[in-house]
Amino acid sequence: MEHVTLVEKYIAGQKDWLDRMSARSPTLDTTSTRWDTILTFRDLLLSTINPLASAQRIAELILSHPNIMEAYDYMLGCFLEAIEFSPSNDISSLLADFLASLAGLPDATNQRKEPMIIKSSKTTIIQPGDAIIVHWAGREEKPWRDLPHFSLWLRERMNGPEAYLSRGDSPETAKAIWTNINTFVAILFRDHGTELPELFGSLVTYTFTTLADALEHAPGSRFGKNMPLHLPAACQWILLAGAEVLDAIEKGYNEEFWTARAGQLWTREGGTDEVDEGRWLFWKHRFGELKADARLDASMNWEAAQAELTMEHLEIG
Repeated sequence: MEHVTLVEKYIAGQKDWLDRMSARSPTLDTTSTRWDTILTFRDLLLSTINPLASAQRIAELILSHPNIMEAYDYMLGCFLEAIEFSPSNDISSLLADFLASLAGLPDATNQRKEPMIIKSSKTTIIQPGDAIIVHWAGREEKPWRDLPHFSLWLRERMNGPEAYLSRGDSPETAKAIWTNINTFVAILFRDHGTELPELFGSLVTYTFTTLADALEHAPGSRFGKNMPLHLPAACQWILLAGAEVLDAIEKGYNEEFWTARAGQLWTREGGTDEVDEGRWLFWKHRFGELKADARLDASMNWEAAQAELTMEHLEIG
């Protein structure tokens, strides 16, 4: 789908949602913070403003809203919808750069003349001039540095294509959404995991579960039957961030191996939940098998072959 048409479809969907959800009026208030948020994402996706400028504009919109967490959560919802909607690596890169830019903004402070009430896990009163603190999940977090709610809301979307099938989406739609989300996460980890390790460094764990679910299950199993829906996302991780993934495997985490639940095919080889170089080699082997798998169309056979080839090149260095 043409880039501009894709963005127009996304914006139309957001506008339709606002129209239907409006409690006060049957039509959208085009002067609202929510509508300005949508227009900012439109401008970002069309590259009429850069990621930093869009992050600054979004921050101003949120801080100008009477209920900043309501505006923040709405922004986050729009953002995640854009991730699910976009099949483009370029758009995913823009969205990743936007999020990193937002996280890099100076700490937000209460610039109002009166105290500000922040409602999250518990209510916090922020005095004029003080830094804004959000109490969430037992932690004190700051917009923008900590991106409150982002990790949880992302994790809720990282439950495989089966989650989208269960809500009534078609297999093609479930496959597309799952691929789009993983494309974004792979790019975010690749481009910003080192720069902002506390926020994005651990995103690599999603590649291990994505690869395991796509490559380690027998054809008759639940995941194995859905292998064609899982595989494009697994390929994206290798094609987009393979070098960073291999580096994470070699370095481990806190002097231990990363872990991901092992599938039947890997356990039959004596494998465990540990993600080591042996598991990497097994995944490469499985991509090699799937490049000729009759359950896949020609394009996916080709992507599996490219993933295998990329892994071989990365091993050579």
